[in-house]
This record gives sequence, structure tokens and C-alpha cells, in this order.
Amino acid sequence: MRRWHTLATVIVVLTVVCLWWWRASLENRHDVVILAAARRYGVDPALVKAVVWRESKFDQRARGSSGEIGLMQVNRLAAQEWAAAEGLRAFRHEELFDPGKNALAGSWYLGKLLKRYEKRDNPVPYALADYNAGRNNVLRWMHGAAVSNSVAFINQIEFPGTKRYVQSILARYEHYRPIFPPKHQRPAPAAGHNGIGPRLIARDPFEGHLQPDTQLLPLGIRGFAGDQDRFAELDLAAGEGQRHLELVPTARAHLPTEMVGDGHNGLPG
Repeated sequence: MRRWHTLATVIVVLTVVCLWWWRASLENRHDVVILAAARRYGVDPALVKAVVWRESKFDQRARGSSGEIGLMQVNRLAAQEWAAAEGLRAFRHEELFDPGKNALAGSWYLGKLLKRYEKRDNPVPYALADYNAGRNNVLRWMHGAAVSNSVAFINQIEFPGTKRYVQSILARYEHYRPIFPPKHQRPAPAAGHNGIGPRLIARDPFEGHLQPDTQLLPLGIRGFAGDQDRFAELDLAAGEGQRHLELVPTARAHLPTEMVGDGHNGLPG
């Protein structure tokens, strides 16, 4: 009897370990492309990963009820805005089932929203609410103290689903911040930045452009590898996302100042 009890205990422990390993593997398998996209558009990688966690649970094949697809559940309008901003011709929405391209489009859109609300005490809750429910609803909830106070704003979100969405991502963001990216992959903090929290887009000295405070690459085939000056080449062809280990130097790039459009991902509530 004691043998059976011991065997059952071992089986339970092994099952728990295997489940933990499987979940960790699933959660980390897209880290390279998430990190590459976040670095490109100057968004905190931990925030991008938290959005991926909430939107798709890291399932690159995920489909939303309103046509959103992929890791960050990017809808058709947001995808077209990203493609236009990057000068991509003959772009098809279905290409965003590729995790690399999806992370790029979603991070671009999230960065655009963070810039939109940069004058608030914390732009992240406003940007997340916009990502989920759209700008018109965010403007409707921004009254009184909520115009600039993010805590008041969260309390005034009228859609229970959107409020849970924002709160869950904020909590997950706090979970990821100390551990993603790993310390050996973090660039030295820029002057005046403590290395914690979103590194939001900073204005370029040349009027009419914006740029993140990190090195940028021309769109498409390079992902963040080991530090801010070396990148692992990525094959971001739709449906593939294969990684090549050849390291290539970075190049500078600029983003347009205005990125118009009010498309959003997800339904209110």
C-alpha cells in the first residue's frame, strides 16, 4: 500500500513539473520577436508581452470575434495603418498570423496610443483602454480627475470587460517587469531614465520625426538578440517566423510624427 502511495505522489509531482515546464515554454517561445518589436518602437518589452498574454495567451493562430488576429489580436484597420506607416505594399491582414509581423504591428499601434496619452500621469491605462475599446470610449471616460489621473480613469471605465482587461494587463506587466527582458539583454538606461517602466517615444531634435531612445532597424527581418547594438536576423515571412543566428549591426531609422486613425482591437466589455 505504501508503494502505491509513493508512486502516486511521484506521478503527481512529475505531472505538476511537466505542466509548469509546458506553460513556461509556451509563455517564452515568442520572446525574441516580442523583444525585437518592442525595441523597434520604443515600448517597454514587458508591457508588450503582457498585452500578448492577455490578448492571445501566446497563441499565434488566435482569432478574435471582430476579425482581430494573432499574438496581439491586431484588427484589419490597425494593421493597414501600420503597413502604410512602414511603406509596405500589397500587404495582407492575414500576414499577421506570423508572430514576428504581428508583434511589430501591435507594438507600433501600442506605441502610437502611449504617445497619444503621454501627458497623463501614467499613459499605460489610457492606452490599454484605447487598445481594447477605442478612442471614442476613452474620451467619454476622461472627465473630471480622470482627464489626467490614471487611477480615477480606471475607476470611470464603464465597460466591466475593459476595466478587467486594463487591470489584468497592468498586473501582468508588474509581473514581467523584473524578469523580461532578462538582465543580460537589457541596455544601459538612458540619461534621466531609471531603467524601470515604459521607455516612451522621445522627440527627435529634427522637427517632424519621432524616435525611440534605442537603436532601430529597417522594418522586417531583424530581431533583438543580445544587446541594443546587435540583432539576430529573423525570417518574418507569413506563417514562418524562423530565426537565423547571423548577427548584423543596427541602423538608425525615424518614425513619422503623426500616425492617424482610431482603429482598435477588441470589443467593449
